[in-house]
Amino acid sequence: WWAGVIAGYVHSSVVLYVGVLHSGFNLYNNGFAGGLVAAVLVPLLEAFRRRSQR
Repeated sequence: WWAGVIAGYVHSSVVLYVGVLHSGFNLYNNGFAGGLVAAVLVPLLEAFRRRSQR
């Protein structure tokens, strides 16, 4: 559950500033920000999970 809390917090922060990346086109801010957050958090969470299994 903690991974979802982290993802939600990071997503809500990223979505406010991601409009700059695509010239203020607000329709896709939420999905684009979600993709960016997932692209960063998934590898990090998998690395932490592998490390804790050792």
